[in-house]
Amino acid sequence: MSKVSYCIPSLSPYGVVRKYRKHSGELILSLFREEYLDLDPDYLFLSLDGIPVPFRLLDLRGAWDNLIVQLDQSGDSEEDLESFRGVQVLVEQSVVDDLRMDFPDDSPLPLIGYRFIHPELGVIGTLDDVDATTANVLLLLTDGRGGQLYLPFVEEWIQSVDADKRTICYACPKDLLTLHLQD
Repeated sequence: MSKVSYCIPSLSPYGVVRKYRKHSGELILSLFREEYLDLDPDYLFLSLDGIPVPFRLLDLRGAWDNLIVQLDQSGDSEEDLESFRGVQVLVEQSVVDDLRMDFPDDSPLPLIGYRFIHPELGVIGTLDDVDATTANVLLLLTDGRGGQLYLPFVEEWIQSVDADKRTICYACPKDLLTLHLQD
C-alpha cells in the first residue's frame, strides 16, 4: 500500500471575515495589515474548524478594513456563508514574503514573525508589528507570557540574523529589558 503525501503550503494570517453579502455571496474582510492590500493571492484559505480550506480568489476590491472578496465557492448556501462570519483568513506565506521584499532595505517589516534574542539575557520575544508612524521606528514584541514590549529599531543592535530559524540576535541595552523582565 503506497502512502499519499500532500503538499501543504506555509500559511500566514491575512484577515478575518466580518460578514457576507446575501445576494452576491461575497465576503467582507478586515485585513490584519493595511499593506496586505498590495498582495495578489490566487487563493484564500478559510480556517474552518481549524482546518485551512482553500478557495480560489475571483475578485477583490475595497479598503483594508472593508475588503470585498468573491471566492469560487459554487454550491455554498446562505447557511454556509453565515458560518464563515468571524473565520480567520490565511494566504500562502510566499505571497506575504514577496510583499515584504518590496519594502526598503532599512525597513524592519520583513522581520515580522522572527524571534528576537538578546546575547546575554536570552529570548526577548517575537516581533508582531512595527510602528513606523514617528521618526523613531518601534518594534512591538510579544514575550512567551503574552506580555508586550516596545523596543526602538536600531540596525546597529542587530548582531546576526538566522533566516532558517527565523531568529535575530538583538543586542539592545539591557536596561531597556530589565523592567520588562522583572514583571
